[in-house]
Amino acid sequence: ADTLTEDFDLSYRAQMKGWQFKYLEDFSTPAELPPLVSALKSQQFRWTKGGAETARKNLRTLFSSPLSLSVKLHGAFHLIYSFGFVSIITYALLTVPLLFVKEFYPEYSFLFKISGFVGISFCIYILHYFISYFHNTKGTVGKKLYSFLFQFPLFISLFIGLSLSNSVGIIQGYLGIKSGFVRTPKFNSLHNKNGLMKSKYANTKVNWLTLIEALLIFYFLFGLIQAFYFKNYGSLPILLMAFTGFNMIFWLSIDESRKKSLVPLHD
Repeated sequence: ADTLTEDFDLSYRAQMKGWQFKYLEDFSTPAELPPLVSALKSQQFRWTKGGAETARKNLRTLFSSPLSLSVKLHGAFHLIYSFGFVSIITYALLTVPLLFVKEFYPEYSFLFKISGFVGISFCIYILHYFISYFHNTKGTVGKKLYSFLFQFPLFISLFIGLSLSNSVGIIQGYLGIKSGFVRTPKFNSLHNKNGLMKSKYANTKVNWLTLIEALLIFYFLFGLIQAFYFKNYGSLPILLMAFTGFNMIFWLSIDESRKKSLVPLHD
């Protein structure tokens, strides 16, 4: 395969040749979410880079196909979905210098008004997940609301924490830089009685991205301090979630690297 997400690639090529898929919502198959952050990063890197490779490969074919414009636009937005990670890390990084722009260069304060469009898109994003969460979660309305308000900020924080690693993969994908297929390690966690996470595919080594994630913790901490100092409280949510997200990713990565004897690279 010439992409890291061969199933994603195949599904688009099949549909552009006239095949139609039917989703069976009541049919389920066994699956396992990555229990280690290193496994999660590896999986997300492959998916987002593969998504970029699939977009690079199929966008031109999609727009030259006889499909309707609405279908083409729907497909295009789906193909470039992973680029959202690049937008997130860029927006988060620019939030800190924008604090100083607003404070010392008021003539450029219109930049903050432009960034308000991001807030609008974020509200749409929240509404989408809110409706989906309520539709697919069991329990009372109060319990669902409490659970959503607690879990969603953590989800966004983790999303931002993964954005650095994913953005590297996405940029590589669009530039045509190839890399090997790294399997997501499986741990049979449902039947794992001793609690040890062992898989020959697990790789918990600290790399250069982990070190940059550590630097970003201090970067966003500095941003939080400056936001309080300048009384720019509107920037606190994104800075706090970025600070939390990179803390989660970095410290979990460090903790796993220290416990590598429990997660051997080879069985």
